Amino acid sequence: MKTTTSTQKVFEKYDGRHYLLYFNETEKQVPAGQGEEQPVQTQYEYDNVIAECKEPSIEAFTEALAKAGYENAEIIATDIMLRAVQAGLVEGDALELAHKLMQGLIAQYDKSQAVNDFTLNGNHMWLDREMRRTLRERLAREQKKGSETMHITYEGQTFQMPIADAEFMLEELEDYATECFDKTAEHSQSAAALTDVDEILAYDFTTGYPPKLEF
Repeated sequence: MKTTTSTQKVFEKYDGRHYLLYFNETEKQVPAGQGEEQPVQTQYEYDNVIAECKEPSIEAFTEALAKAGYENAEIIATDIMLRAVQAGLVEGDALELAHKLMQGLIAQYDKSQAVNDFTLNGNHMWLDREMRRTLRERLAREQKKGSETMHITYEGQTFQMPIADAEFMLEELEDYATECFDKTAEHSQSAAALTDVDEILAYDFTTGYPPKLEF
């Protein structure tokens, strides 16, 4: 499994109150000199953020990353701290950090489009639990009125379908969401039971989810 942080650079002290964070390593092959037949060399580029703190900490790094606009700032910060501990740059519990990182990655995947996605007439979308509840309530009202069709609006686009089709879709989505919830919980428990840092980082939390639905 790849994590976001470079294993070559993690952070370095910028001055007495700041640390420069390195993450998201990108490897590039560039010419070593001018001319078409010049040999190539490997260069590494990183995203970087300056965190203000006297001592390195997940909290300070998370705050700096969030202010810089990075999503999942705590996951990146935890990864940075783990690599720093493994490199001997700072003291800490590598096992505890690895568990925290993996639990964050599992939760991130559970909320991502890799899981929360289905297609309706070729359009990718997702209905969260609250939206599914609202649509079921609307479906019940439409059925009570004797309507034959109902409308579903998603991101400005409206879909019309027979009542029976809408009912089937919502039932299938509820079953899918339940299976995904159970699988995420299973991954979380399995990863939490591991006691080796390398095994934790190698744990594949993407397996076992049900196939995405198509309507």
